Amino acid sequence: MKISKHITHCLPVIAAMLVSVTVHAGDASEAAFASAAKYTVKIETTVRQPTDPGDELGVFSGAGFVVDAQRGWVVTNAHVTTRSPATIRLRFRNGAWIAAKRVYVDPYLDIAVITAADRAGMNGVTAATLACDGFPAIGHPVGAFGHPWDLDFTGTRGIVAGVSDRFEAGALLTDAPINDGNSGGPLISLATGKVVGVNTSAIEAKGVQNLNFAVAAHYACKILDLLRAGHDPSPPDRSLVFFADSGQTGVLKVARNFMPPGYLALQPGDVVKAVISEAGPITRESEFVHALRGRLDRVSLRIERGGAELVVSGRLPAVEKILGRKTVYASGVVFGQARRFDASEINFSRVAACQVEQGSLGESAGFEKCDAIEAIDGEPVRDLDQVYRQLASAQTAGKPVNIVIKRVAGLQGKNFFAYHEISLPVEELGWVRVED
Repeated sequence: MKISKHITHCLPVIAAMLVSVTVHAGDASEAAFASAAKYTVKIETTVRQPTDPGDELGVFSGAGFVVDAQRGWVVTNAHVTTRSPATIRLRFRNGAWIAAKRVYVDPYLDIAVITAADRAGMNGVTAATLACDGFPAIGHPVGAFGHPWDLDFTGTRGIVAGVSDRFEAGALLTDAPINDGNSGGPLISLATGKVVGVNTSAIEAKGVQNLNFAVAAHYACKILDLLRAGHDPSPPDRSLVFFADSGQTGVLKVARNFMPPGYLALQPGDVVKAVISEAGPITRESEFVHALRGRLDRVSLRIERGGAELVVSGRLPAVEKILGRKTVYASGVVFGQARRFDASEINFSRVAACQVEQGSLGESAGFEKCDAIEAIDGEPVRDLDQVYRQLASAQTAGKPVNIVIKRVAGLQGKNFFAYHEISLPVEELGWVRVED
């Protein structure tokens, strides 16, 4: 009874405390979203000639947020700006559209940096504050801000559910709803007001509830720091293939090394423990890539090999940059560099059909997206320059080319690959470049 009465007497005090905490939390959330409305932008991207396998023809919209007001820099998703030639524009809340261009598009993370062509439209804008000190804890309160389903400059809230590379590299998991139009917008700490992530996507499948993703902000922080310093933030070429960590053990083990001689001499079975002079252990591929940015010319790794720890040093090749990337267009087919990291193991060509336009001569001839180009008129294909020369020669001669392609056939049947001979009339031949 005494205990009960004590509790009863305290109830008004406890209730007052709870009301105070609730109001404070509400105030913090409202302030965080009010700030986000000032530094968040809407982005519209028009793609007339898709050249990357992941891009499509059309007009697409997403979000972004200011990270450097002086430079006019806005962070968004690579899939919002696309990795193809595109026209981009942005606008602030209640503002007019401003032409924009790409500063950097990452080949590994779903991150891009764009800048306004006319800085006058960004006068008085305050940049978002990024959380650059690591991952937020599980349960941390967050809000996603953007333009879901064209409901412009709106927010949702939830918590950080974890960190994983399973579905997207460097991803924070959150139950804060992220829908079409949220991509590229900020995932905000409702405790500190800092941006902890860049919203990317959600899993939409039967039985899956509130599984949404954002690239961790501290990954973007390093890219931005390197760009400001005039250094290349490119990740290493993914010639290293790691075992899938299906058991989520936090062990990063090399499965294959396809780097040419003279580069970092890692062996299958090596476990990457740490990058020397970088803080923290390496437990997933995205951490490994993050630690290597800006230092590919000289890398020292602490690894475990055969039960013993040792240091391996060397250099790593940089991945091909998105901006400035060239492809060859002919007869509705876009020919580009194939990015299959284990291509040499399965003897796949380095050139592939990246896009095939509907209703084109290429589609009519039998091309499909991702077909590997093995030979043209009997000559094995080495690179895009050779592809262009042979197509140009055929166009000048007014005759079609005979192209041998290799296509994944699936697990059924007697072969893993299907081979086709395609006769292609060459029209509208030209180079297509992703502009910077």
